[in-house]
Amino acid sequence: MAYIFITKEKTNWKYLLIIFILGIIIGAGTLWLTSKQKVSPAELPEIKKQEKVEDETTNWKTYRNEEYKYTIKYPQNWKIEEAKIEGPENIKSVICFGPQDKIYYFGSGRINPACIEVSIGTLEQYRKVYPEEVAIERKEVVISGYPVLVERRGYDELFYIFEHPTNKNTRVTIRDYINMITNINITERNDLKNIFDQMLSTFRFLE
Repeated sequence: MAYIFITKEKTNWKYLLIIFILGIIIGAGTLWLTSKQKVSPAELPEIKKQEKVEDETTNWKTYRNEEYKYTIKYPQNWKIEEAKIEGPENIKSVICFGPQDKIYYFGSGRINPACIEVSIGTLEQYRKVYPEEVAIERKEVVISGYPVLVERRGYDELFYIFEHPTNKNTRVTIRDYINMITNINITERNDLKNIFDQMLSTFRFLE
């Protein structure tokens, strides 16, 4: 049922005044309740800054090659093996890295997850050993401030080719053989890749 406060003959000003006053009271009350429900800035939850993640390589060992002027870190429980060079004359040094308590295989032969190869000579000499056309995929990246050419090659191994910043005839190729290993599962492979990436980030040329 609707309540009508206006008669046919005369406007009922008394009732209109009551409605007007009630409207003011209700509006003021609504504003007061709204202001009480607002959250002041002091009540907002504090957003804490994320603490810097500790560098996992801090306690790693450091391999330092004074002859070819580079350094790299590797895990405490990994070992270094110097590979015998039977290839082209421009390849001067091959150092391989892998866990002390694990042997990896590619087919029936032993393989290390990572190796560092040093070659001395022109780019043309390097390409005679590692032709560009053999690379399945090539891209240029920057690692630790150095321009690096990354190549995916025949057996899905990855080459990270660093050119010495002051000696253009010296190239250091860090080789990732992890995809070639046949006696590991996916979890182990991912763990090795994580370690390899951390090692790669610590590579530096010496002054």
